[in-house]
Amino acid sequence: MKPLKDKNIFKILKIVSEEKKVARKDLAKMIEITPAGVTKITKKLIDRGYLIETEKGDSIGGRPPIMLELNPEKGYIAGICYGPKKITGVLMNLHWEVLWRESKKIRSKNQEGILEESFEVIDSVLSKAEGTKIMGIGVALNGLVDSEEGISLFSPHYRWRDVPLKRYLEERYNLPVFIDNDVRMMAVAEMEYGAAQGKPSFVMLNIGEGIGAGIVINNRVFRGGSYSAGEVGHLRVNENGKRFCSCGKKGCLEAEVSTENILNKVREEMEAEEIRSYLNEIKDRDLVFGDICEGANNGDYYSIQILEFMGEKLGKALGSVVNIINPELLVINGEVNRCKEILYPVVKLAIQKYSMYNSAKRLEIKASELKEDGASMGAAAVVYRKMFSGAIEMD
Repeated sequence: MKPLKDKNIFKILKIVSEEKKVARKDLAKMIEITPAGVTKITKKLIDRGYLIETEKGDSIGGRPPIMLELNPEKGYIAGICYGPKKITGVLMNLHWEVLWRESKKIRSKNQEGILEESFEVIDSVLSKAEGTKIMGIGVALNGLVDSEEGISLFSPHYRWRDVPLKRYLEERYNLPVFIDNDVRMMAVAEMEYGAAQGKPSFVMLNIGEGIGAGIVINNRVFRGGSYSAGEVGHLRVNENGKRFCSCGKKGCLEAEVSTENILNKVREEMEAEEIRSYLNEIKDRDLVFGDICEGANNGDYYSIQILEFMGEKLGKALGSVVNIINPELLVINGEVNRCKEILYPVVKLAIQKYSMYNSAKRLEIKASELKEDGASMGAAAVVYRKMFSGAIEMD
């Protein structure tokens, strides 16, 4: 069977994927070809299993049109996230439904070991397809990523430099592989199925052990000249900072208010002086960031102070971002969303303090709707996009 190559085929598939259900007559108007041409192409796509006919649509006089939609079982897509501490994989169908999710804590410290652990996750995810064709693998990777060549330029968590991950995966699985930074993949996921749908320009901010941003301008992910756009975690927010950042400098946003460094700050302050706080009651066990959220949500004054410190520093860094990019939306992902009612207003006020009035006055802040699956779902969404641009061979 010859591969699909006609550009109108991909236009039709893209429209159907976006509209979910569409009539042939509407397709003809959208791509400006004759109804007969649409009928010929859609018949081919139905015969090959990409499209299916569903219920009849609305009609103003005349026969109701038969609607077309993607066949969700024609192919599956794997989305894999190489996170700081774990590797997560999802298997999705062509209706963007998650069919399977798997996660594995990383135990290895070297490149070979981490790769082997990731292969275990990918092998397991792909096995759940049970014979259905896998269209491709999308990969979200922490650190600096050359998305064109599929190379991990630098991963501070894995201590990788210039690792050709795309080549390794394509050689092992004989499938198309597309790789990008994890927060950029989160941004794609929010565009496709999350809080940023319909927003052409926004910033996706991920706050965890590291802090990074995915920047979208006019519906396009912005990567920068050397793939380092969005490294907001390395904006300097404290001239007198004492903690070293993962980049080797001091005073960076990440060194001040990543969740791990906020916990370090709390531990140090509680050891140095007697602090009346809910956190004192549980300090004998390992504190986690959720404890600060719980304390703040229950009115613990010290926990609220910590979040106010965090929000001020975040807003200081983001004020510069807002001045330069002027996004209409800021989407925040991470455990910080457990205390967003306290944190977000502080962030918003600080952004207004450190940016021009016009730049920030319409800025909206939303919590990510996708949580921990955002990066892996975004990676799958990139494969989905590639399918309908002709970048993946479809038979």
